[in-house]
Amino acid sequence: MTVSFEKFTILSNGNGDIIDITSKLQNIIQTSDSDNFLINIYTNSPYVSIISADFEIQNADFKKLLDSIYPLKIELNENKIQYSPDTFANIRASILGRSLTIPVINKKIELPNQEKVFLVDFSIQSSSYDVIIGLIK
Repeated sequence: MTVSFEKFTILSNGNGDIIDITSKLQNIIQTSDSDNFLINIYTNSPYVSIISADFEIQNADFKKLLDSIYPLKIELNENKIQYSPDTFANIRASILGRSLTIPVINKKIELPNQEKVFLVDFSIQSSSYDVIIGLIK
């Protein structure tokens, strides 16, 4: 087994920005010398998640769903300690996860029909994030 790595940077507006990175992944896959392998997509930012989902996830309903699961204004303990907005970003990113592993067969990402891979940014400001791709052959 061999592992190789690629990296690219994504610019985000923050505040729940959902960015489709599928085409960037497909470009990396096409340059691989193998047809069949696993691809691991990872970000080391504590405020960002990598997910696969239906392309319609980019609509406002997904953001409403996240607000219902973990709202930005919530009392986390009886002492009413004030948490920074980045604390909420970190917790939301932890719930969805910072990495995703997907099989590649015949140089095609094996996702259910209509699904894509997204970077979701929960930080409160715009930023750039490195996305690290591991090709496991």
